[in-house]
Amino acid sequence: MTLFTLDINKRIFKFLLLSIFCFIFTTVYNKFGHGVYSVYMNTLFIWPLIAAITYTTLKVIDKGNNKLGIYLFNTSIVVMIYGSLLVGIFEIAGTASIYTNIYFILGAILFVVGFIILIISKKNHK
Repeated sequence: MTLFTLDINKRIFKFLLLSIFCFIFTTVYNKFGHGVYSVYMNTLFIWPLIAAITYTTLKVIDKGNNKLGIYLFNTSIVVMIYGSLLVGIFEIAGTASIYTNIYFILGAILFVVGFIILIISKKNHK
């Protein structure tokens, strides 16, 4: 196993741990939520799972990949987690904000740009 394969496995493992943490956090939060649930909160664990699946299936990280693409991709997942968490808390509290849409728009933009940079740098490396 090369160093880069270990790096991929380490990233996948971290995202899986983050997904498990988000699931446990949601479960505990729902337990003390007095029966009020939020779809955004209940699906919070999906964002790091998407990242782990993307890393696993597409093997987007390679020796020649651009660090900027990796950082943008990882940041997009964190932004989506924060956005889902914030919308979930707002829904449980019985309020809303128009500014929470910014998280999902920014997260989608970062995801696409980071993914494109990773794919382009992988093609240039071959």
